[in-house]
Amino acid sequence: MNQIIKIIKWEYLNRVKTKLFLFTTFLAPILFALLSILPSWLATLDPEKTSRIGLVYNLQDEDLINRFKIETNKQFRTKDDSPQFAFEKYNYEEVALDSVLKKKIDGYLFIPKSILDTGYANYYSLSLSNIKIYTNLKRVLNQVVIEKRMMDANIDVSLIGKLSQNVGFETYEIDKFGESKIGNKIASLLVPMIFVLVLFMVIFTSGQLLLRSVMEERTNRTIEILLSSVSPDQLMRGKILGLGLLGVTQMTIYIFTAFIANYYKGWGILEYSQIPILLIYFLLGYLFYACIFAMFGTFFTSEQEAQQSTSIITFVAITPFVFGSYFISNPGSFLTVIASYIPPLTPFMMIMRIGMGTVEIYEIVYTTILMVVFCWLMLKLCGKIFRITILMYGKKITFKEIYKWMRL
Repeated sequence: MNQIIKIIKWEYLNRVKTKLFLFTTFLAPILFALLSILPSWLATLDPEKTSRIGLVYNLQDEDLINRFKIETNKQFRTKDDSPQFAFEKYNYEEVALDSVLKKKIDGYLFIPKSILDTGYANYYSLSLSNIKIYTNLKRVLNQVVIEKRMMDANIDVSLIGKLSQNVGFETYEIDKFGESKIGNKIASLLVPMIFVLVLFMVIFTSGQLLLRSVMEERTNRTIEILLSSVSPDQLMRGKILGLGLLGVTQMTIYIFTAFIANYYKGWGILEYSQIPILLIYFLLGYLFYACIFAMFGTFFTSEQEAQQSTSIITFVAITPFVFGSYFISNPGSFLTVIASYIPPLTPFMMIMRIGMGTVEIYEIVYTTILMVVFCWLMLKLCGKIFRITILMYGKKITFKEIYKWMRL
C-alpha cells in the first residue's frame, strides 16, 4: 500500500506543475466560454456600414415601397445610427444586375407586380454570406405586404396588431416539496452540456497523460527499474489513482468556480445536492477510461500509433455531444434512456440527464452499480494485460493476441 501511495504522490505532484495542467484547468474553460459566447455576441452587434440595395419594382407599387423603406430605416440602424440600408431605384433588372457586377451596389431586390397575390420576391447579390442583410429585408417586406393586404380588404391594421399581441408565457420549476421557482432556461439547456464537456476534457487530459507516461517509461526502460521495487498491479493502480486525483483537482476548481458564480450572480448554475452524484459519475467515468488508456500505453511505442488508436475511444465518448440536441430535447425517450445504460456513455449521459432533472433515484442506483461492475472488470482486464505486455519490446501486438490474453 505504501508503494502505491508513493506512486500516487509522484504522479500527482509531477503532473500538477505542468503547463498542460495549468492550461487545461484555467485557460481552456475561458477559451471555450469565449468561443461559445463571442460569435453570438458579435452577431447581435449593429453593422458598421450602410448596405447599398437596388430596388426593381413597378411604379404602381410606389406606396408599398415607400412604406418598406420607412420601416426598414426605422428598424435597422448602423453603429453611428445611420440607416443600415441605402436604396436605389432601378427600372430594369439588367441595369440593377450590371450595378451589382460593377460593385456599385451590394445587391438588388426584385419585387414583382404580383407580390400581394403570390408573396414572392427575389434578392440577388455577389455574396449571400451576410445572412442578416437579406433576412432583415425579407422580414420588413413580409410585414408591409401583410399590412397592405389588410388595408385593401378594409381591415383595421391597428386592431389586428392588438388582437395578435403575443401571450406572456413564464416557466416554473417545481421541486420535490412542491415549491415553484422561475425556470432558468439557459441553465437547463447549457449547464448539462458544459458539465459533460468538463468531464470529457478532464478524462481525456488525464487519460492522455497516463498513456504518455506509460509509453515514455517503457521506451526509456525506466519501467524496468520501477518494477524492481513494485509489482505491475501496484504501478498501474498508482498511476491511475495519481492522475485521477489530478482530475479531481480540476473538477474541484470548476465546481468552486460554479459556486462563486451561483452565490454572487444568482445564475442558478448548479444545485448543491447534485455535487456528490456528479462526483461519483466523474470518478467512475475516469476510472473506466483510465484503464483503457493505461492498457493502450503498453501496446505501442510510438505516440502517433497510440493517438490513432485512441481516436476510436474519443469517437465513442463524443457521442453525447453529437446527439446532444436530441438528448436534451428528448430526455425521457427510449434512445436517451438506453444510452444511459451503455458503460462508455453512462457517465456523460447521466450527468446530462441529472442536470436536466429527468432522472429517477432508481436509475442513479442502477447505473452506478453498472459502472462499478464494469470498472472492476476493466481493472481486472487492464491489470492482466498490463502485466503481460509491460516488458514486451519490439513486437507489434495483434488483436488475436489481445483476445488470447483476455481469456487467460
